[in-house]
Amino acid sequence: AIIANSLLLFCMFRNMSSSFANFGILMKTHAFFDLYTAIGGFMTMLRTIPIGWSVINISYGPCRFTCPLVCYIFYVVVVGGSLFTFYIVLGSFYFRLRLIRDSAPTRMHTILILIFISFPLPTILTARFHRTIRHF
Repeated sequence: AIIANSLLLFCMFRNMSSSFANFGILMKTHAFFDLYTAIGGFMTMLRTIPIGWSVINISYGPCRFTCPLVCYIFYVVVVGGSLFTFYIVLGSFYFRLRLIRDSAPTRMHTILILIFISFPLPTILTARFHRTIRHF
């Protein structure tokens, strides 16, 4: 995912036709957050174990060599990036629907879609670091 999204971003920034520019904004944002999520996933290599109403997160990635707070930050990166990617897909479907029904959406429609998509993101990023028990 890291290599594929990096190549996609490189190609989109290097060779973008003007007819594809408005939808390209959504695609660049999608590829960037997929890359962001893949890097976070690589750093945590998270295993989540549900126990009743709680979960235990076990990180096998490189973040385990640092403090638990770093693993938690990368966990927030993965969850927030996954949520943002989901909303980007919804925005892309809306964009395509407008393209099919009407004409090509304007740049203002694209910006409004991105603003709408970014609303749920702060709720994930403001999550608190509760308690971490580290066993060796």
